[in-house]
Amino acid sequence: METQHNAFLWVALETQHNAFLWVALETQHNAFLWVALETQHNAFLWVALWGGADLFTEDLS
Repeated sequence: METQHNAFLWVALETQHNAFLWVALETQHNAFLWVALETQHNAFLWVALWGGADLFTEDLS
């Protein structure tokens, strides 16, 4: 996942066409994000976030 950076989550969000959700992911620590995902009822995106939420803060240097 490290080599893919945030591409996996980007693809998931592009599939949703949900700009607000992308902004929420950028801010990372946004409690509303989890509420938004639960209302989406999207298991793929939910698993993607749990499995790769650290990609946005991961030190790739």
